[in-house]
Amino acid sequence: MQTSNEFTLTIHYPTGRPTEFWIAKDPTWHATAIGFERELLSEALKFPKDGSVPYLNRAGIYILRGTDPISGALRNYVGRAEDIRARIDTHRRNLVWWSDAIAVVGCENGFTESECKFIEATLYRIARDARRAVLMNKVVPSAGRPDDAALASLLKMVGEIVVRLNALGVQAFAADEDELDSDEVEDEREPTASAVAEVDHDPVPADAEFVLRHHKEGLCAFGRGTAEDRFEVLEGSTARLTPFDKILPDANSERERLRSADVLEEDEDGGRLVFKRRSEFASRLLARQVVLGSQARGRSPDWEPISQ
Repeated sequence: MQTSNEFTLTIHYPTGRPTEFWIAKDPTWHATAIGFERELLSEALKFPKDGSVPYLNRAGIYILRGTDPISGALRNYVGRAEDIRARIDTHRRNLVWWSDAIAVVGCENGFTESECKFIEATLYRIARDARRAVLMNKVVPSAGRPDDAALASLLKMVGEIVVRLNALGVQAFAADEDELDSDEVEDEREPTASAVAEVDHDPVPADAEFVLRHHKEGLCAFGRGTAEDRFEVLEGSTARLTPFDKILPDANSERERLRSADVLEEDEDGGRLVFKRRSEFASRLLARQVVLGSQARGRSPDWEPISQ
């Protein structure tokens, strides 16, 4: 007899090669997980072979996975779709960085739209906090507003998915035990004279890549060093919509210039700014101030090297 926390996964390897294509099921779990390499999407569409709706034609969530060719950093994208196949087919045409995908779908009717939305947003948050991979989503998913009656069921559903993905070796959703959360705090003290005159004196090697995340604001920006010790923020990065009152004048002027030039525009939800094309800055510090809309001092988020 199994306890409430026990589960048994049955894994089928249709090609006989575990890293290429697998299907994981659990008799106590009302979902199925499918993992497949990018080139095997058409093969994955053949399952199940019992005449029911193919797994990948159902509603569910999916994770695209890849590796940065230069730094070796893991990359993930968390998404949802009413028809997984159609959505992943679009990603196969438009995104080149991913090498394999994992989909989690419900029974024959799939997950409902509200379930998919909540699962996607919660998995994104868990992966973001775990920091095992660079998240490639340009827009932070929203969980919506489930009522109290639905919330417990949805959280149980997410927990079941996470524990089974971890068992399958998918570590993007496993946080380190000693992880700290201090980077959530924004220091808004008055700038000193030395702060106003501060310049980023730390040279940035050309092509060195960085990521800046602000969890509370839902921001994620990617940057890299350029020639002559300058720094550029890449297309698709997000920035705070409204700057803090105490933002330094140079940073505020740069934000206004980028908005006037249509480089920084509001995203579809109107909650953040998005870089519509890459933009070069005189220093990494200035880029940080523009993204955060603040002095970028104290324990506010900073650029982190992308590395294994």
